[in-house]
Amino acid sequence: MFPLLLVLIFICPFFSSIVSPARNFNYIFALIALLLLWIVIKKIYFRKIPGLKVPLALFVLALTLSFSFSINIIKSSGELYKYIPGMLLIMVIPSLPEEKRKLILLAILSCALIISFMAIFQYFFGFPYLEKYIIKNGIKNPFLSDSLSQRRVFTPFVTPNILASYLAMTIPIAFLYKKRILLIIPLLLALTLTRSVGSLASLLIGVMLYLNFRGESKNKKQLLILATGIIIVIALTILLRSLLLQEHLRPYFSLNMRLNYWRDTFEIIKLRPIFGVGLGNFNIIFSRYAHNSYLQFWAEAGIFGISALLWLIFSILKQGFNAVKRNLQKKEILILISCLSIFLFNNLFDFSLFLPEIMILWWTLAGLLLSYGKQKDPTLA
Repeated sequence: MFPLLLVLIFICPFFSSIVSPARNFNYIFALIALLLLWIVIKKIYFRKIPGLKVPLALFVLALTLSFSFSINIIKSSGELYKYIPGMLLIMVIPSLPEEKRKLILLAILSCALIISFMAIFQYFFGFPYLEKYIIKNGIKNPFLSDSLSQRRVFTPFVTPNILASYLAMTIPIAFLYKKRILLIIPLLLALTLTRSVGSLASLLIGVMLYLNFRGESKNKKQLLILATGIIIVIALTILLRSLLLQEHLRPYFSLNMRLNYWRDTFEIIKLRPIFGVGLGNFNIIFSRYAHNSYLQFWAEAGIFGISALLWLIFSILKQGFNAVKRNLQKKEILILISCLSIFLFNNLFDFSLFLPEIMILWWTLAGLLLSYGKQKDPTLA
């Protein structure tokens, strides 16, 4: 069963929930079926989940209440199932032996490298073919037109920001390998070509977080160089986007729009603060997303939902930091914490929390982090 799980994790980013909801549904259904079969055969019980029984149970309860009080249960049904794979992954993955967990990390990084080369190819060769396809089929999409006009890469996702969110979360994994520089170059180049300031800033925060807790190490110089490079790229990206003639493509316009989205989201929260409007029922003028996943989840799942989600996230990270204190494979643990933190910071300005093709990978990395929480300090053995 493990080879099939490895394949499903590897191909996850290629099943876009926005472009092809039907294919994404089939993918999630296959993943859920495999994980449930695994749990039954391996006899993995809920009570054995390390330190997450209460927050995970409350998260499930909060989702159930939000669904029950939804203003449109049919829409909520189309969203509720997307949360199931994550909860199953953090049950299954910690039970795997170390060599299989390493294969999962390798699969995630390998897929990210393939996607980075696809994005680089799109930048240098792919846009003319895409423009011809759009004209031939009469496709009218303002977001797609903006990406093309700025030459912001996005393949295989829908927008540059989604691709950037995915790449930023996977880049720290490269530091687990000896040829880390060769691995980071295409990943960072592809991320730069998205021109996503939010994801670049999130990556910077993740790198600085790793440096802060890692302390003195032989990789510290490389990480400082990477951090400096990210700061330079952020500055250049802001400068280049500020010089664009179209006002709506400039950074300050994007920030102003997000502020408007957040104000509208708070109005929805005020209307139904306890149980929310229901999963999938969020909708504001000009946008399906609030561009702040936490505010949107609060609007959809209510105060119980956002509280349970934050508690669950806190519990996962807490186990990771506790493992660091016990000096259990400190480097690997901090890299996983950095990956998870980059995603969490980025969702303050974006919405990848609601995209299974990215969120499933976050849950996978969370499961890998939890596996260290189960280990005992060898010095106490």
